[in-house]
Amino acid sequence: MDESPSVPSADELVDQAVQLMDGHSLDAALGLLNRVLASDSKNLRALINRAIVQRQLGRPTEALQDATDAITLSPHLWKAYNARGNIYSDLGRWSEALADFDAAIQRTSAEAILFHNRANARCDAGDLEGALEDSGRALQINPEFFEAHQSRGHMCLKSGDNEGAIRHYTAMLGAKPNHFSALLSRGIAYQRLGRLQEAEAELSRARESLAGNPQPWYYLGIVNEKQGKYVEALAHFSKAIDLDSRFMFAYIGRAGVRSATGDLDGAIADYTRATELDPKGAWAYYNRGLLRRDNGDLDGALVDFTNAIELDPKYINAYVSRGNARSDRGDLDGALGDYTIAIDLDPRCCDGYHNRAIARQAKGELDGAIADYTKAIDLDSTCSTAYYNRGNARKAKGDLDGAIADYTKTIDLEPGDADAYIHRGIARSAKGDIDGALADYTKAIELTPQSASAYYDRGIARKAKGDLDGAIADYTSAIKLNRKYARAYFSRGCARKAKGDLDGAIADYTKAVDLEPGDADAYHNRGIARATMDDLDGALADYTKAIDLDPKHVRAYYNRAILRQTRGDLGGALVDFTKVIELDPSHYGAFCSRGQSRFESGDYKEAIHDFEEALRLSPPEWSRRAEIEESLKDLRWRV
Repeated sequence: MDESPSVPSADELVDQAVQLMDGHSLDAALGLLNRVLASDSKNLRALINRAIVQRQLGRPTEALQDATDAITLSPHLWKAYNARGNIYSDLGRWSEALADFDAAIQRTSAEAILFHNRANARCDAGDLEGALEDSGRALQINPEFFEAHQSRGHMCLKSGDNEGAIRHYTAMLGAKPNHFSALLSRGIAYQRLGRLQEAEAELSRARESLAGNPQPWYYLGIVNEKQGKYVEALAHFSKAIDLDSRFMFAYIGRAGVRSATGDLDGAIADYTRATELDPKGAWAYYNRGLLRRDNGDLDGALVDFTNAIELDPKYINAYVSRGNARSDRGDLDGALGDYTIAIDLDPRCCDGYHNRAIARQAKGELDGAIADYTKAIDLDSTCSTAYYNRGNARKAKGDLDGAIADYTKTIDLEPGDADAYIHRGIARSAKGDIDGALADYTKAIELTPQSASAYYDRGIARKAKGDLDGAIADYTSAIKLNRKYARAYFSRGCARKAKGDLDGAIADYTKAVDLEPGDADAYHNRGIARATMDDLDGALADYTKAIDLDPKHVRAYYNRAILRQTRGDLGGALVDFTKVIELDPSHYGAFCSRGQSRFESGDYKEAIHDFEEALRLSPPEWSRRAEIEESLKDLRWRV
């Protein structure tokens, strides 16, 4: 007689279900557990394991019910609390998850898995310190708990302890050499430490471990970008995008490489795609705004910075950058408003103070600008541009010593800053330290041999020292470097005139007015040179043109008056001398010359008045004093 097959017990069915769960045959496992619970709804092992299966199948409501039923049946069973805690963690219900893990640990403190799970929940809830404490406890209980090593590695990575992360990922990889997540994460830690070759090797292993995952390709792109391997970086970011066309950070990474290689349009396109994938991602708008500003699209940049601010009203860099774009457009008040908001959000925002200072300086608010530069320096004593710009503001206020001190500090911080040498030279020259100025200009030329302005400024200093040949040589060098340097032609004309080379001077002044037709001084000086060469008509035309361009040009009126007086046009001369006196009531030369014209026209009474004013205004050492005193005696006798 055949024996009938034995019916498996409930425990045997649960054991079979657990084996199926280990083999990821979840539906089959669920079927066996359902059989057990259909005959015994209070079977704790079946309830707990069915809760685990339901969780893995993505059925949190059913999983929660089973775990809660198990807890109700046996409030002292730690496994039930652990199972429900994991389900709450999946749902992001951290307080309930932590309460369950706490309850499980109260029932037994010898299970590493409980501290491991609570550590993960604490980490996800933002309690990194508590998470690290729990993960450490889990590893104390079981040093071979490799999943705990992996989780602690993630926590170390999150806290910035990259060395610690590497240690724990290495422990994990000792047990599972091809574990994708550990390889990827250790590669990220190497990259953050700047150990780029090790990072590249590790990420390449991760890529081979799971070929279809875009993450290793993305991080390889980051490593290659830091190495300056832009071609490889671009290829890796593009591969990540091929594997996942919605991988926003890969677009952002590729945008950075494209920007670094000059492909601004391509970079803008990638940031645009990033904003499409995450319309609420302020960072992509911000970075696109930076590129649009660099590309000259100020309107587009302003829109992007504004979008970033609307998405994140505390986005300090976005306020600073919008302020920069507004400043570029000439909207200084709008720029000041943005910089001030950035400072209000972060009173230690060095860029906010520095850039607000620039805007204030542009508005002529020098005291406010200097105060802001000073605050920026207090926050960052290595900010060379703040010292340099404060030097410019102090120089504009006439504080030459303060300016020189700031330029000197700039040079200490940035020994290769030619502009700092040039401006310190200008300030030293203004103080009369011509030798110091010459030394600064010469250093600037050594640093930037192609700087036309450095040669020009040294030419000015050499002329002040009486070295006309040296000055002419420097002006000529400036002109060779910049054929449209009108001021260099003008100054070379002055030096040539001082040497008696009137033809050369006239040629230079002519080139200056060709380049800058509104330069009244160039017309005036050419007029002087022409008058010296007896080209009186040309001189008269030049003086008149200078006056047309600058109706307050005292020297042009005076020299035209002298010329008219010389040519016998006493009426015209009187008009011009009178205009000089109107513009400069202390001009004793104009009183003297007008008195002479009045004397020659027979207006002795008014001539006496003018000569008296000339004597009253002139210094005691005036060379014509004795002559005018004699003329006054004669005139008074005549009157």
